[in-house]
Amino acid sequence: MNNLKLLLLVLLTWQLTLTSCKKTEIIKKENGVSDAPSKFTEIKTNANFAWSTTKKIKIEYKPTNNDTRVSVLKVEDLNGHVYLKKLQKTSEKFSGSIEVPIHLKTIKYSIAGIQKELNANAGVLNIEVK
Repeated sequence: MNNLKLLLLVLLTWQLTLTSCKKTEIIKKENGVSDAPSKFTEIKTNANFAWSTTKKIKIEYKPTNNDTRVSVLKVEDLNGHVYLKKLQKTSEKFSGSIEVPIHLKTIKYSIAGIQKELNANAGVLNIEVK
């Protein structure tokens, strides 16, 4: 009985192996040359195609006069992925940049109890405490 089960298991495995492996046919042109590129450099794309998966956003924090608070500056997307988090004196200027996914359309920041959403495609994130 055990030999029969083992034989059936081997036959089932063998059948699945043979039927799951199928050769992929490459369509050839009339002259017998394949259309598929054989090297990475042969891949042709549109000149406007963007290979990058990320984009840089410049951050500009404008200081507030007569305000001596120290607060956490946090820049994140709408899903809660944090791209920048730092202590920031509201009276000192700050500039920097972050790298975000290219598909990101809206980004939000919070500082000193203020939260705002801005367009991530603008390229510059101007932050003010008002």
